Amino acid sequence: MQEHILTENTTVALSNITAGQQVTFIIVQNASAAKTLAWPSTIHGGMTVDTALSTENVQTCTASGNGTDLYCAPGLIGIPAGGIL
Repeated sequence: MQEHILTENTTVALSNITAGQQVTFIIVQNASAAKTLAWPSTIHGGMTVDTALSTENVQTCTASGNGTDLYCAPGLIGIPAGGIL
């Protein structure tokens, strides 16, 4: 599980992913200004993060058989802060 509070516009970078590994991202918008999140081309189905302040966005992805790409299930978007954690 990876939690990240967006304090600036961010691009996801991954390393050391193994075949079949599941990765859950919890992306939190900060309370003062909406920020963006960009997914690399190796993450397929990455959600668009809600821009509402103080919200959480959750998405789980599974690594491909060779561990080079992640394939994501639909995410939970715009959950009021504290609603997940």
